Amino acid sequence: MSMKSCSKALTSVLGLMVALGAAGEARASGFQLREQSSEGLGNAFAGSTAKAYNLSTIFYNPAGMTKLEGNQVAGSATWIAPVAKFEGTNTVGLARTSGGQGGDAIKDAAVGAVYGMWDARPDLKFGLAVTAPFGMRSEYEDDWVGRYHALHSDVTNINVSPSVAYRVNDQLSLGAGLQVGYIKARLSQALNLNALAPGMGDGQAKVEGDDIGYGFDLGILYEFTPHTRVGLNWRSSMDYTLEGDATFQKPAALAGVAQLRDSAATADLTTPDMVSLGLYHEISPQWAVMSDIQWTRWSTFDEPAHQVRRWPRRHRDPGEVERFVVLLAGRHLHHGRNEQVPLRRGL
Repeated sequence: MSMKSCSKALTSVLGLMVALGAAGEARASGFQLREQSSEGLGNAFAGSTAKAYNLSTIFYNPAGMTKLEGNQVAGSATWIAPVAKFEGTNTVGLARTSGGQGGDAIKDAAVGAVYGMWDARPDLKFGLAVTAPFGMRSEYEDDWVGRYHALHSDVTNINVSPSVAYRVNDQLSLGAGLQVGYIKARLSQALNLNALAPGMGDGQAKVEGDDIGYGFDLGILYEFTPHTRVGLNWRSSMDYTLEGDATFQKPAALAGVAQLRDSAATADLTTPDMVSLGLYHEISPQWAVMSDIQWTRWSTFDEPAHQVRRWPRRHRDPGEVERFVVLLAGRHLHHGRNEQVPLRRGL
């Protein structure tokens, strides 16, 4: 991997957007988080739209609540420990940037989810999900060759979703939910102050902002037989306008430079809408197979237009736009003493 983008210091004060804006880099850093169910992790989240085993169906397909009985509360926690190391070079203008490879940039983190369901009637369920569908933690070493693009990126997204499910008949169930999302971003990058005054070395720009956004999701669950069902779910995109502050670390000699004064900052960010289609089939009480296909409209998350007062906007890059993911899985349950311990495999 190599970075050969020519970048003028101080023309993009931050990257609210190398980290947030480049969809490819964001996804590589795990911006979209699938880990809303510890149980689902064993199946690589295949069939999550259709299986409706537990309360995590409130997130994956609220219509699946009609498969559950009784008032319930549940939680899930997953530890994510990725490894991501940069290898390559970088240039600023015509000069190659000095420095190292940045180390293991993606930080370990825990992802949690909390669910609750009220069983109002056999055919009517109300649910509440508190999840983290998007997020990232990355931190490169200060002397990284790509420091003028990004150093530290910390994006947190919390989503609260009240939902309802109704069984229309023995085969068809419908579900819907309101999404209320909170997102907060703290991002930083180095500034090549030598472009302003030779010998000044590096400064640093930091941007912090947050906002609340709204969306919804719709789900359908259709049961061909008690052992075979298909689920369809659509989660809408959500629009945010992050508002906060841009601050600059620079030598006292540059304190009077207008472009380096602390100022207000804004960024428009849209998280993508997603459509998931899942299939579940129970071959026997011991065996079940399941699969999912998911389409994500990453074009809405191509590169948010952002503005730090007195700084020009960056241009959008019409790069990657959509993505399909296919997930396949099987399940086997042991008999005897361990019949309550399922073994799951996913791909």
